[in-house]
Amino acid sequence: MNKIGRKIKKGWRAITRSKKATIGFFMILILILIVIFAPWIAPYEVDEMNTGPVFSKPAQQHLMGTDHYGRDVFSRIIMGTRVSMRIGVVVTLLAVLIGVPLGLLAGYRNDLSGSFIMRTVDVMLCFPWVMAALCVAALIGGGEKVIIISLVFAYVPTFVRLMQGVVLSVREQEFVGAALVTGEKQISIIGRYILPNCMAPLIVEATLVMSFVILDEAAISYLGVGVQPPTPSWGVMLNEGSQYMWNAPYLSIFPGIAIALTVLGINLFGDGLRDILDPRYMGGLREL
Repeated sequence: MNKIGRKIKKGWRAITRSKKATIGFFMILILILIVIFAPWIAPYEVDEMNTGPVFSKPAQQHLMGTDHYGRDVFSRIIMGTRVSMRIGVVVTLLAVLIGVPLGLLAGYRNDLSGSFIMRTVDVMLCFPWVMAALCVAALIGGGEKVIIISLVFAYVPTFVRLMQGVVLSVREQEFVGAALVTGEKQISIIGRYILPNCMAPLIVEATLVMSFVILDEAAISYLGVGVQPPTPSWGVMLNEGSQYMWNAPYLSIFPGIAIALTVLGINLFGDGLRDILDPRYMGGLREL
């Protein structure tokens, strides 16, 4: 337990040495707290109509005003955080769980199977994710499933190509050759030597992909094939607010600010991790 505590302390000290990582960490922490306590933070139910006058401007009773149904915009922004973060985490995890093993296999086994995986990835990269979302929506209808399936399809190639490139570099290192000479099994070599040396770029890429997923979710929902009303989604709110841009611009401004701050926080944390995990960065997490 003491060893784990020391590692956490070293990791926290390394993060605090990077301003970007520190700012991003606290922004993400605020988002996590909002996700957990959203029902207690939101003053109204997300689908409760006539909480105030229609198109009420931001005021003390309604901090971000009300929409064309009299729904409280602040409550919908808060609950929309849950939707965006949930989709961001699920898509990123699924893309990692699918892409990492395929990338490890393609990089370590430089044979016909590896070539087949990379050529399949090339084909997937040629297929626009928006088109994938529309195809999935045509098959199963709109909703979160459309976003998750289409974005996992879009970002699996990212992790496959990343892992394949890193593995190609790591497997040429002397410690991997020494393990092969001693007769260690391939699965053991991958688990003990290759995968741990791939974690730094993988963690950084995962944070950046998550920010892209949140942007893509908003775009798909804005197009009307993602999250469906009355579920609060920042993309849906942008779509609805765009119809009243001249009369009630705050309906689009506040969801846009929420998306921008969320993506900014995740990107700052990802950029900070990239600096910290760089071997040339003194005092970083490499010490762990």
